[in-house]
Amino acid sequence: MVPLRGPLKKVSLPAYTPGCDADAEKVACDYPDYKLNKVMAKKFADSGSPAAKLLKAFSWTNADQDSVATDIQGGMKPDAAAKKWVDAHPDVVAAWLK
Repeated sequence: MVPLRGPLKKVSLPAYTPGCDADAEKVACDYPDYKLNKVMAKKFADSGSPAAKLLKAFSWTNADQDSVATDIQGGMKPDAAAKKWVDAHPDVVAAWLK
């Protein structure tokens, strides 16, 4: 992986409208908004496991995800990038673990 040579900038694209991405060769819009889809087995979800509680509570913003992705793109290992984010956001992580 080649590290980036400068700061990242968001490219402003036209807002998403249904069908604007129908032709992969001519996509002329931004990504649609979406909610994170979390999936787990019912037995696991009902188990009371701390891991199941964490998965149910887990939520982060595009900025959170972009921060981790930027560190990875900059050459950081994914585990180290995730740890950096977790270490910088102890209140968010603590809320997931309640």
